[in-house]
Amino acid sequence: MDSSQLESKLLESFPQAQIQARDLTGGGDHWQVDIAAVEFEGKTLVDQHQMVYRALGELMKKDIHALALNTMVLSPDQIRQQSRESEKAPADPTRDPNWREVLKSNLHGNTEEEEK
Repeated sequence: MDSSQLESKLLESFPQAQIQARDLTGGGDHWQVDIAAVEFEGKTLVDQHQMVYRALGELMKKDIHALALNTMVLSPDQIRQQSRESEKAPADPTRDPNWREVLKSNLHGNTEEEEK
């Protein structure tokens, strides 16, 4: 399995999500996945991760040995912005060299808000 196959599988359940999958070992069975999705709204971190596991289904039983997840809520404003930017930019948001940093920043900000 490669990153595009994993990302495509997740997009089936999270069609508007921003997803970046990285093979950690080169063997196709240890993955780091960063995913921002509207479907995570109002869900706990555990619920978000369970949603990802369910979306991956059989892949979790046979193809994926290890999965490190970073999840965050994708707001309607972010979707609108993504839609406007997609008209100007390549369809793959991970081609933006700053995408990972933005996701990390949003994840960190989301974590602080959950602690309040």
